Amino acid sequence: MQLAPKLPNEFSAALRFNTATSVTTGGSVLSKNGLCEFLNNVPGFALQMFQLYKYCRVTAVDAHFEVQNMSTNTDVVNVVLATIPSSDTSTVTWAIASNTPGAINKTVGPSSGTSRAVFRKRYNPMAILGQNIKSLNYAMTVSQATATTPLDPQEPQLCLVMLSTLSVTWQLSLLIDIVYHCQFFDLYADNA
Repeated sequence: MQLAPKLPNEFSAALRFNTATSVTTGGSVLSKNGLCEFLNNVPGFALQMFQLYKYCRVTAVDAHFEVQNMSTNTDVVNVVLATIPSSDTSTVTWAIASNTPGAINKTVGPSSGTSRAVFRKRYNPMAILGQNIKSLNYAMTVSQATATTPLDPQEPQLCLVMLSTLSVTWQLSLLIDIVYHCQFFDLYADNA
């Protein structure tokens, strides 16, 4: 007698990762998030799904970033959101990121706590990579989901680069809300 229906071999879900942080600096700041992998920014319930399924692939990403100037000085902060290959994220500058195709540039004014920039965009990893992500090359296991290094060094990362127009120290509040549209597959035999 079967008490419940069997789990499907593939399961799609939209899982959310969100965080808030405060940044104080006088130079350039970089925030990185994965597009094809979580890169240790594991969304809610993903670890539970990995107890049922061996692999996960990201089919789309809805990104929402909010940058708010909390400084009391008169500094203006330039912010750019761009997709950068993982191998280049350690050396990317605001100038390089702002000239990347598809980059979104915004300016956060000097008003303390009232000036902000909001970024909302949907990304399709298959379109960015120009490759079929259905292969196992772009599938994560639970160990890869919690790793900080991507499988492929050319995999794109979503980078938010901030640069002050003056050399004074400034403080920003950064809210990150990312919805990963995931496809979990290859059900473990004991769950079938």
